[in-house]
Amino acid sequence: VREDHIKSMRFARQRGFVEEVRAWESRLDVKGFDPARFAGAAERVAAQGIRITTARELSAGDPEFWTKLYEMDIAASYDVPMPEPYTPASFEQWMQWFTNAPNYLPDAYFVAVEGDRPVGVSSLWSREAGDYLDTGFTAVSREYRGRGIALALKLCAIDYARRVGASEIRTDNASVNRPMLRINEALGFVKQPAWITMVKA
Repeated sequence: VREDHIKSMRFARQRGFVEEVRAWESRLDVKGFDPARFAGAAERVAAQGIRITTARELSAGDPEFWTKLYEMDIAASYDVPMPEPYTPASFEQWMQWFTNAPNYLPDAYFVAVEGDRPVGVSSLWSREAGDYLDTGFTAVSREYRGRGIALALKLCAIDYARRVGASEIRTDNASVNRPMLRINEALGFVKQPAWITMVKA
């Protein structure tokens, strides 16, 4: 239920549903974004031996790329706050996001690699509803967190959005995912009314 839908909130609460978790859609005005505030972020990541490139480049040069990315994606997904326990998709199911997805943008699917190992990802997806872009999964492998990789990936995504003339980037975050919320808040994403997962045991 969205928090500003007062009648819906009342309907759920009167029937014994209670709040479990909140999630916000946040939006970034691409044209108003000032990259100068984050000067040096990419260089700090590169100095650690981490290279940021795209799924298009990596998939063209490494036949094992998708398998490696799948393994990194699934491992990181276990740490995403969710109302229900995470159930990983099979590799074949997961690949449907890319092979059968008209919204997939291979040049906007940014991957951080150490050598040929994916250690982080942040992607943008197109939307037919407007000239904005949606953020897909942003994640960093557990042992590489806290090193500025997620921020550098997000900055690459914002630069892509600026270059293609997108008006806005939208993303979703659970209220308990403070590390990602902090990054988005620092970048200037503005929260919209929260969606609340209501549960009745």
